[in-house]
Amino acid sequence: MTTALFVVLLVATTLIYALVLLRLLRPEGYAALVCATAVADWCILTAAPLAVVAALLHQPALVIVLTAPAVVQIGRLLRMLTMHLRRTEPVAGPRLRLVTANVLLTNPAMEALAGELADLDADVCCLQEVTDEHLAAIKAAGLLDAYPHAVLDPRPGYNGSAILSRIPLEHAAPIDVAGGPMTRADLRLPGGVIRLVNVHTEAPVNRAKLAAWRRQLRELAGTTAPPGAHLVLAGDFNATADHRSMAALLRPLRDAFDEAGRGLGATWPRWRGPMPTLLRLDHILVSPGVAVRSARAEHSTGSDHRRLVVDLAVLVKS
Repeated sequence: MTTALFVVLLVATTLIYALVLLRLLRPEGYAALVCATAVADWCILTAAPLAVVAALLHQPALVIVLTAPAVVQIGRLLRMLTMHLRRTEPVAGPRLRLVTANVLLTNPAMEALAGELADLDADVCCLQEVTDEHLAAIKAAGLLDAYPHAVLDPRPGYNGSAILSRIPLEHAAPIDVAGGPMTRADLRLPGGVIRLVNVHTEAPVNRAKLAAWRRQLRELAGTTAPPGAHLVLAGDFNATADHRSMAALLRPLRDAFDEAGRGLGATWPRWRGPMPTLLRLDHILVSPGVAVRSARAEHSTGSDHRRLVVDLAVLVKS
């Protein structure tokens, strides 16, 4: 039994270091590697209990080898959980409450979710996976009455979206992003104009979708606002900050949850049962000139994604 446990421990240690290498290199040539990158941090954390097993088996070398990645990962997790302790209050300015929610194509409780969105008192809602049936439920719940300005692009399948706004919209229309439909609108606030892109990329689960996902993220990274305007990208990116293509977006932009959220901000998967929500696939990214006052992730009835609720402030130049 001891020999078998030792062999299992060696195999597990090898896999953990393979994940460490994957985490460092972040390859995107294969869908399986992209998916593995998304969960690598959580898998590497298993080095901690494995180090305890190694200690019980009197394997000091393995204890050292396993403790190193465990300590690094626990440190990363603690930094993420305590980032808000070091934040300062952003500069005052015209405020905007923005919500992004992947409502789920097969959501059986869309009217209930529409009621939740109405209760958030948001200025703008970005919705993904919107179908004609969803719009009918949203209308029945009165949400369209609360948001008289909208870009509605319902579609069968996963590609429909909508921007609902209390603020009048300019240049509002469906757009094509590297072959994928999304929606866009400009919001004119006292502090300036915000160009808002409602994002929903392909899920990189096979070769074709992976190629589309990379093209879409690359094109989004090149998105610009009109001269003098600010840029906000909000939605389901089907990517974490650990993905190389997503990291390219985070060089010119900032993740609102990293800026002012508390906890991990994980948004997917949200299923019934003991499965925890592990990954932040949904993001609200903001350009310089947009301050983030607060950010939180919340349960969305009937959806497999949690929604993000973010309070922004547009910084007025003196």
